[in-house]
Amino acid sequence: MGYNTTVVVLNDALSFVEEDPDFGKKLVAAIHGAGLPATYRSRDVSAGNHCNAATVVETHHAGTLQAVLVGGNCGIDLGCAGHYNLDLETFDGKKQLLKQLAANLGVKISVGKIS
Repeated sequence: MGYNTTVVVLNDALSFVEEDPDFGKKLVAAIHGAGLPATYRSRDVSAGNHCNAATVVETHHAGTLQAVLVGGNCGIDLGCAGHYNLDLETFDGKKQLLKQLAANLGVKISVGKIS
């Protein structure tokens, strides 16, 4: 299946991204470094006068669903939320996702429909 990577791109930097001929190479380098310890990598990708025109948040196997929060010009990886075959269109699928996210935090929850 391969791997997927979550990247936050600052819309304010898009004109610089568009004009930067090396942006793609810098993005690939940041993605390749995403699996390294934080002290050995740079997840930010520069363009123009933006040192963080884009930021690599995480990389994960395409067979898993990864929960990522995005805001404040950055992203936070909340961990695995299930697998690609989880049907998020159903209540049971959404309930399973929520239970997995809670388990990632060491919390057990009970989920039921509110009438």
